[in-house]
Amino acid sequence: MADHILTRFDNELEKLGARIDAMAELVRAQLAGALGALRDSDAVRAADIIEQDDRVDLLDVKIEKLCMRLLALQQPVALDLRTVLSALAVNRYLERIGDAAVNIAERVDALAAHPALLRRTRVPEMGEAAQSMVADAIAAFLESDIVRARGVALRDGVMDDYDRENFTILTDVMSREPSLVVPASHLLIVSRNLERLADEATNIAEAAVFVADAKIVKHGGWGE
Repeated sequence: MADHILTRFDNELEKLGARIDAMAELVRAQLAGALGALRDSDAVRAADIIEQDDRVDLLDVKIEKLCMRLLALQQPVALDLRTVLSALAVNRYLERIGDAAVNIAERVDALAAHPALLRRTRVPEMGEAAQSMVADAIAAFLESDIVRARGVALRDGVMDDYDRENFTILTDVMSREPSLVVPASHLLIVSRNLERLADEATNIAEAAVFVADAKIVKHGGWGE
């Protein structure tokens, strides 16, 4: 009976890992699609990204229910407990990344007529950096790769710098070119969403360390 229970628990953990992987692929595709739509002024593609949010929400609920079932019925300890708790948190972070991608996609229509303004900002570089951070954070969590997780956290400051630079550029545009106030405002929102998205990637990286090493590295604890 004990062996049967352990086998069932291992199977459920495997299912949880597969669902986190599926969730990660969904939000990575959302982010890539949103940034591609922004780059290409593609309102049709942006609308598709927005519609995909229902799939993310559905998987979010399934993962949360599975985590709760594992915690309530299996009462895991040590590594298994850290895995389930971290999966629950990472699921929430991934859902927020999906929300940020949708928010970016919702700006595409308003920015479609202003590709030159987009190129005056650091948003394109910021988008590439954000995608890289998200991909590496997910890989670090799924593979328990502490070195990769640290690399994600160290890049978060670059995203903060990009966001501040965009704020300076775009507020200057708004003061000098009144006709661009509306699109500049939308780009400020895009920049802020990318910065927040990088924060969520860092959160995932921190979860990877917690699972692998039982160490909490929030609030600058990476060097401890």
